[in-house]
Amino acid sequence: MGPVTRTAFIPLSLGLAAAGCFSDVATPFPPGLEPLEDNVATPPEPTADERFPETLVMERRLAPYLPRTPAVHARGYVRAPVADVWAALRDPDVGADRRTFSEWSTTYDVEPEYDYSYVIHSVIDNVIIVEYDVTWRHGVVEGTLEAPRLVSARWQKTAGSSAIDDLQGSILMREVEPGVTEVAIIEYLRAIASGHENIESFLRDMFRELVILAHGGTLPPIDEL
Repeated sequence: MGPVTRTAFIPLSLGLAAAGCFSDVATPFPPGLEPLEDNVATPPEPTADERFPETLVMERRLAPYLPRTPAVHARGYVRAPVADVWAALRDPDVGADRRTFSEWSTTYDVEPEYDYSYVIHSVIDNVIIVEYDVTWRHGVVEGTLEAPRLVSARWQKTAGSSAIDDLQGSILMREVEPGVTEVAIIEYLRAIASGHENIESFLRDMFRELVILAHGGTLPPIDEL
C-alpha cells in the first residue's frame, strides 16, 4: 500500500446529546469525536437472570442528509469496566471486518491530537480486488485515560476503492454502573452490493469480540464467533 495521507472526517454541526440508558445528558464532545447522530436503538431488556444482558439490539435506518445510505443503530451491554471495553475496541482485529477482509494491516498514531488513532489498510479479494483505508480516532470524554467513564470513537473510509462510496461510524462507551458498560454504535455504509445486512453482520461480530476481549479472552477464528 502507498503512504497514508491524513484526511479529516466530514465535519458535524449537529448539537448532539449522548444517549444514556437512564436519561439523555448533554455532553460536549471534542471536535472530531461527535457521534454521527442521536442513537435511537433501545437497550437490551433485562432478563430474569441479568439486569444488563450482554446482547446487542439493532435498528435499521437511513442516514440523514445522505440519500440512499443504509444505517444501523445498535446498543448493548458489556459487563466489564469502560477501560477494558475500550482497550478491546482498540484492537485492530475488532475494527477490521474479519468476515470480509482477505488481509489487513495497521498504521498507528496517524492523528496525534487524539488519545489514540490509526489507519486499517484492508484488502478484499472476491472476484475483484478492493483496497481501502479506514481511519479510527478515539478519545476520553469523561474521566481519565486510566479511569474513563465515557469514551467516544469515530471511523471513516479515508482512501481507496470507489466501490465503497461512503463508510463511517461512531461508538460511545459509557459506564452505567461500576463494572458495566453500555455500548452505543452507529454505522453508515453505501457500497456496491451492500445493505443493512452487511452493517449488521459487522456490528454483531464487533460486539461479540468486545465481550470476549473485555473478559480477558482471545479472539477465535471468525467462523467460531
